[in-house]
Amino acid sequence: MKQTIAIGLSDFKKLREGNYYFIDKTLFIKEIIHIGEVLLCTRPRRFGKTLSLSMLHRFFDISEDNHHLFEGLAIRQAPEYAQYAGKYPVIFISLKGIKETTWDKAYENYKSILVEMCQQHLYLLESEKITVSQKALLNNLEKGTASEFQYSHAIKSVSQMLYQHHNQKVIILIDEYDSPIYSAYLHHFYQESMAFLRALMESAFKDNPYLERGVITGILRIVKESLFSGLNNPKISSVLNIDRFSDKMGFTEAETFKMLSDYDLLEKKTEVKYWYDGYLFGEKSIYNPWSILHYIDNNKEGFRPYWVNTADNALLRRLLLTGESNLREEINDLIEGEKLVRILSDDLTFSSLDKDKNAVFSLLLSAGYLKAKRLPQIDYLDDIAFEISVPNKEVISSYKRTIQHWLSEDLNLRNDDYEQMLKHLMQGDYEPFEYFFERFFEQTVSAHDTKEGQTEVFYHALFLGMVAQLGHLYVIKSNAETGYGRYDICMIPKKNSPYQKGVLIEIKLARNDNAYLTALEAAEKQMNTNKYQSELEAHGIASVFKLCIAARGKQFQMKEMV
Repeated sequence: MKQTIAIGLSDFKKLREGNYYFIDKTLFIKEIIHIGEVLLCTRPRRFGKTLSLSMLHRFFDISEDNHHLFEGLAIRQAPEYAQYAGKYPVIFISLKGIKETTWDKAYENYKSILVEMCQQHLYLLESEKITVSQKALLNNLEKGTASEFQYSHAIKSVSQMLYQHHNQKVIILIDEYDSPIYSAYLHHFYQESMAFLRALMESAFKDNPYLERGVITGILRIVKESLFSGLNNPKISSVLNIDRFSDKMGFTEAETFKMLSDYDLLEKKTEVKYWYDGYLFGEKSIYNPWSILHYIDNNKEGFRPYWVNTADNALLRRLLLTGESNLREEINDLIEGEKLVRILSDDLTFSSLDKDKNAVFSLLLSAGYLKAKRLPQIDYLDDIAFEISVPNKEVISSYKRTIQHWLSEDLNLRNDDYEQMLKHLMQGDYEPFEYFFERFFEQTVSAHDTKEGQTEVFYHALFLGMVAQLGHLYVIKSNAETGYGRYDICMIPKKNSPYQKGVLIEIKLARNDNAYLTALEAAEKQMNTNKYQSELEAHGIASVFKLCIAARGKQFQMKEMV
C-alpha cells in the first residue's frame, strides 16, 4: 500500500509518526552541526524551510525522546548522530503569520508569538536553578504584561534560563524572519518593525553566551538595513550560493523521479520536468516540492500550476506596476522565453527596490519567479553576472494568470482614474483633481523622463497630452500670447461644452528639493503680472480654474490661484 502524500504538513513529528511519504533530507542536520554558530538560509516559500526547522527541533530537543522519528533515515548512519541527538534545549518560533497593516497590530502579533514561546518552557518556574527575578520575568512574558523592551529581548532571556536549568547551550530556530518586514514596508511602519526585529535578532544571536547553534530562514537577506550587520558573521546560504545546502530544500531530480516511480508515474517524468523543474540553487537543479506533492496526489487532474498564489505578492505587484515601463516589457520578454543577463545579489535593501531594476529581479529570483545561471566572472569586474529566465511552465502560467492580470487590472484602474481626473479638472474641483493627478503623475512619469538637466518642456508636453482628448469640449491653446506674456496651457470652453469654467495652467521646474515654494510663487506672479486670464475674459468666460504647478523628477507641488 502506497504511503499517503502529506500536503502542507510541516511538523516533522506528525509526518513521521503518521507514516506519510518522506523524502529524506536529514543530512541537513549534519551540515548544521558543522556550520559554526548561525546559518541564514533563504529559499522561496513552499520549498521546505519550515519542515527543515521542525526536523532540527525534533532532532536536537532535550525535552522529549525523538530517536524513533529518525529510524531508517540517513542521519542515523552519521557518526555525529549519538553525540548531538536530544542533547539541547530548543527555542523554535515562526514569524510567517505577522502580516499586519499597522505597527500596533504587528507588535501584538510579535508579542503573541513570544508569549507562546514562553508557555512552552513554563517548567522553568519549578527549577531551583532559576532566580526569583527570572521567574517573575518569565511570568510577565507569559501573561503578556512585560514591556516592549523585555519582549524584544525575550529569546535571549529564555535562552539564559534554559541554559541555567539544563547546563547546556541552546539551539535557536526562527522561521520566515522577513515575513513581517514585507508588511511593514508596504504599510509604512517599516522603521518601527525593523527596530523591534533588530533588537530581537541581535539579542538572540549576537554575543549570546547561551547560544549553541542558530538557524534563520526567510526569502531575502535583508542585510544593508543593519538587521544582520551586528551578528557574528552568520553563514549565508541563498539560491545564488554554491554550497553544501543547495540540495537540502526542494527536490532533486533523483528524488523526484524516485517518488514518481513509487507512485507508478515515472512515465510522466518528461512532463513533470517541463512543468515543475528548472530552479537552480547554486548549481543544483531543483524541482518545486509543493507542486510535485500536489501533482502526485492529484495526477488524474493532469498538469496545472499548484504553486501560484501561495505567497503574499503585494510587494511584487507594487514594484511591477509602479516601476519603469521597460521593467514590465522585460518581464513580458521573459514570459515569452527570452533570457536576460543581469547583475544579481542576495544582499538586498528595500530602499533599493524603487530605484534599481536589478534589485527587483533579485527579489523575483528569491521569491521563486526566476532562475539564475551564473556566468563566468570577468577578471576586471567585481560583480557576478547571471543569465536569468523563467524556470518552468508552472511559473510561466503564474506570470500570465497573476502578473499579466495585475497589469490589465491596473490599466483599467488608470483609465478610471484618468477620466475622474479630467472631470475634476473641467469642474474646477481642486482637491479631488490634485488627488487623481498625483496617482496619474506617479504612474506615468518615468525616472528616465525626468533625469537631471530636464527642462519644463517635458512637463509642458505631459500636460498638453493629458488634456488633448478634451478638444471636442475646449479650444486648447499652448504657449500663446495673451496680456503681456505667454501662458503654458489655456482651455477655453466651446459653446457645446457642458463645462463653463476656463482652465489656465502654468508650470515651473523646481531646481532642487527645496525650490518648490519658490517655483510656485514664480508661476503665480507670472500668471498675475502677465494677465493670462484676459483671453478667457475676451471669450466671455468669467470663471477660471487657475493652477500653478512646480515639478521635479517624479515629485510635484500644486497650488490653486483664487
